[in-house]
Amino acid sequence: MATLADPAHPRTPRRVAFSRAARLNHERADRAAASLVATLSIYQDGLSRGARYKAQYELNEVQRLYSLRQGIRRCRQGGRRCESALCAVCSTARASQNRRSLLDSLTTAQHGTVLLWTPTIAEAPGESLRSHWSALVQVFQTTTAGGWLKRRGVSGTARAIEVEHTAAGWHPHGHLLICFPKRLSRDAAREFALTLRDRWIVKAAELDRHASPQGQHIALIGASDLHRAARYVTKSRIRANASDTPSALWSSVRDGDADALSLVHELEAGSFRRRAWTTTGTCRPVLDLDDLLASGAS
Repeated sequence: MATLADPAHPRTPRRVAFSRAARLNHERADRAAASLVATLSIYQDGLSRGARYKAQYELNEVQRLYSLRQGIRRCRQGGRRCESALCAVCSTARASQNRRSLLDSLTTAQHGTVLLWTPTIAEAPGESLRSHWSALVQVFQTTTAGGWLKRRGVSGTARAIEVEHTAAGWHPHGHLLICFPKRLSRDAAREFALTLRDRWIVKAAELDRHASPQGQHIALIGASDLHRAARYVTKSRIRANASDTPSALWSSVRDGDADALSLVHELEAGSFRRRAWTTTGTCRPVLDLDDLLASGAS
């Protein structure tokens, strides 16, 4: 006869059903654990957001003290905003508005092929930001003079100028969305891109500026990447601890870097009354009825 200790005839333990009270206790414990995890997550998110808000607030105050521009120093006084692209308060709203306007225009115009072009010219040693910016715009105007883009079927453009500061000095460069009303074949798009690149290099040389073929990046934007491209060309804003040059310089000023303050003042002076955002054709903002009435249209 087999005994209970016989491994050849193991005995299956009898299952005892949990009582209703025990099940309720387990459910309460599970809900309490889930609530604790959610609370800790919210607390950590709050700490992270609090640190970001504090850093941004400090950046706003630093600009109020040290900016050369009176509009930035007085921004938000009396409920007024300066609307400057270099203002830590206004630049985010400005960039978001440009992005929404651009996407609305592209949706309304029913565009076809879209290209993203980054035009650049080489910086000259010791050249000021204002001089380099002027040269960049001059090469662009010369390249597109006489309706060159329109004659090749371009229906609209959106151009942003971004400023970087490297070991070689100031380096402003463009980001340009080029829109066609119809879909181009890949070969036709490539032919246009190469023609545009070569024309840019020639026109830069005519103005005694060097433009490297490797620096003129032109990419074909797919329909699924259009929002990402629009966000890319409208990315300019001043944020605490961001990596772009204006944000990084102001963050360094907040941390007490006097050399960064000198560069910030060069940036503000060099970009004064310079247009960093320009749209043409089908990329221009779409006016609604209220805008037309406000502009005095009958």
